[in-house]
Amino acid sequence: MSSRIAEIREGFEVLKDRFEVPTELMKLHRANLVAMSICDMFVNRGSSISVIAQALNITPGNVVTTLIAEGMLKDRRKKPH
Repeated sequence: MSSRIAEIREGFEVLKDRFEVPTELMKLHRANLVAMSICDMFVNRGSSISVIAQALNITPGNVVTTLIAEGMLKDRRKKPH
């Protein structure tokens, strides 16, 4: 277990303190480019969820869902047994 104290931002536990941006962006599918942009803006640049949503013209929910899917945020939802 890591001794690193989790950062809490906007009510979410941030799981990573750095996001590595792929070097060959032209080879990525559009959906992957959006996910990469979300992660970079949130983790590396410190942008808020609402700023990212506005900049990329998506919902804040989509930003959060992407950050969870990419392993940047801890999923707070209750999982069924």
